[in-house]
Amino acid sequence: MTDSHTDNRLINLETAVAHLQHDLEQMHQALVSLHAELRGSRDQLATFERKLLQLSEGPEIRSPQEERPPHY
Repeated sequence: MTDSHTDNRLINLETAVAHLQHDLEQMHQALVSLHAELRGSRDQLATFERKLLQLSEGPEIRSPQEERPPHY
């Protein structure tokens, strides 16, 4: 092989690696973004679950005889 051919192969390999590094960084950023979105969705789901449990418990039933008037 000639030096020119070897240089061209090396340049092609370095270019391919640079493109792969760029693509990997883009995928990493997309994964980080999706992770944050998933975390937010989980938090929102937990909030909805708590509200649903509160609604399913029904209203608190109080006895009028046990209630003290507000001025006491």
